Amino acid sequence: MIPMMVELLGETPRAEDTSQIEAVVKEFVARLTGKQTIYQMIQLAEEISKRGGTPREPLEYKYLYLRRLNERIAGRIEGLKAGRVVADELMVPGSRSARRALLPRIRDGRAVCAGRGRGARPDALFCGHIWR
Repeated sequence: MIPMMVELLGETPRAEDTSQIEAVVKEFVARLTGKQTIYQMIQLAEEISKRGGTPREPLEYKYLYLRRLNERIAGRIEGLKAGRVVADELMVPGSRSARRALLPRIRDGRAVCAGRGRGARPDALFCGHIWR
């Protein structure tokens, strides 16, 4: 995502040097991480406009990102389907054992929510779906 955004911002009329653009992009991507991708693309469109460019619709940037991502991972998916790649080679180390540890805490397909606010359970881990 970041390389694509740096590339697009670098094409604007008032683009800074690449290192300055990378710093801007890393900041807003980090700030918006955890939100839906479209919010990062909305920010990208705003940054393009700030630099004198004519931004596309944020959804177009999201589709561009997803196309590039799919091109990048196509070989991995094909390798998995063909049996040339073992899934564990593509997973975050320890994620399979973490999943096994979480399964007993799941009720109705959802893990309990973590938080330090009112009503948070001390044994709660996080919100989200864990596939069985």
